[in-house]
Amino acid sequence: MKLIVYGLLFITALNASAQDSLTLKDGQLKKLIAQAVVNYPKIKELEIQLGANDVQDELIKTNYRPTVTGDGSVALMAPVPSFNFNGQKLQFAPYDNYNFSVSLHQVIADFGKTRSQLMVSQANKKLQRSAIDLNRNAIAYQTAQSYFAILFLDKAIQVQQDQIRVLQENERLIQAKLKNGDALEYDLLTTQVRIANAQNTLKDLGSQQEQQYILLKLFTGNDQHGQVQPTDNNDFDLVEHIGNALAGSMEAEQINRQLDLLQVQNASIRYNYKPSIFGSLSGGVKNGYQPLITQWRPNAMASVGLSVPIYSGGRQKLQAKLGQVGIDAAKQSLNTLEKSIGKELERVNEHFHTLEAKSANQDLLVTQAERAYQLAQVRFKEGLITSVELITLQNAVEAAKLQQVQLKYEMQLDRMETHKIAGHKIW
Repeated sequence: MKLIVYGLLFITALNASAQDSLTLKDGQLKKLIAQAVVNYPKIKELEIQLGANDVQDELIKTNYRPTVTGDGSVALMAPVPSFNFNGQKLQFAPYDNYNFSVSLHQVIADFGKTRSQLMVSQANKKLQRSAIDLNRNAIAYQTAQSYFAILFLDKAIQVQQDQIRVLQENERLIQAKLKNGDALEYDLLTTQVRIANAQNTLKDLGSQQEQQYILLKLFTGNDQHGQVQPTDNNDFDLVEHIGNALAGSMEAEQINRQLDLLQVQNASIRYNYKPSIFGSLSGGVKNGYQPLITQWRPNAMASVGLSVPIYSGGRQKLQAKLGQVGIDAAKQSLNTLEKSIGKELERVNEHFHTLEAKSANQDLLVTQAERAYQLAQVRFKEGLITSVELITLQNAVEAAKLQQVQLKYEMQLDRMETHKIAGHKIW
């Protein structure tokens, strides 16, 4: 049985070594994730809780050590056995009985009980380590999402700032036309309202970016203002399909650890019903010994005992049956995860390819909007169109560029999402 259990743990270790990992080349993102997986408060909490397993192992090992107890008693007994002999009263026991002793109890053999408890504890420790790694991976992906959100908002803010500069230039042109009598006050007011709206949008984008920096500070434990610079680095390609969906999945690894624990627990049930051999040794002082029954005398006792479970009401079989139900459920959860990974990859890939097609079209829309606006500027200077028409075309440029940035951001999130679904490790 011991060889079987160790074999299970060895197979699990091999599975862990086969786990897929994505090597990040983006130095900024790599640094942020390295900080997050160490400093995130929940990770620290789980690491502290993991220390309880070491204490649990030491506690189990105390089964191999003796227990020593001290006992003392004083008892008054009446009446006491006695008889008269030659006119004298002879007592077989004193009225006051004193007994003080120290006892040592030692388990000599428990036929694998303690060893099986240690194996269960070690399997549980590996499960908790796997849970910590899974949490680290989750926070790594959350950190990456905030990182890409900041980069996207940087580009969106740049687009908005460019549009504000263009609007302010148009405002100066309209002011000049107004002085010459070629424009109306309403034209100037319309442009100023548009500038105010654009500035409000810029503030909203800045607020959204600040919220992402707040999240990064929570994840990494450090203020990241000034640490995230614009970059086009991309470590995430699109995962379109996986030959073996469970081979590199950290979620599958977690389920396998749970399965190992259940199997070890099930294998250890039989040891709970093994016999135990124990020895006891005690020594002390007491009175009541003939012929001087009131005199305190040293005494000692040594014994060896055997405890054998005979009947447990079928608990062993029922516990094994219950454990097998948990094992079967864990195996089924692996099948469920495998199907879920395939379905989610299909969904995200379909969304990505839709975005890809829209992005290609959006590039054309941006080019068309920019050329239309350039032409409109010339026509506006020549007095062929109104400021309202000019602003409308300028709005079209802004909307097209923001939509272009948004589509590329969503495509980046989809690429990253496919790695997350596949359970790839990124820290």
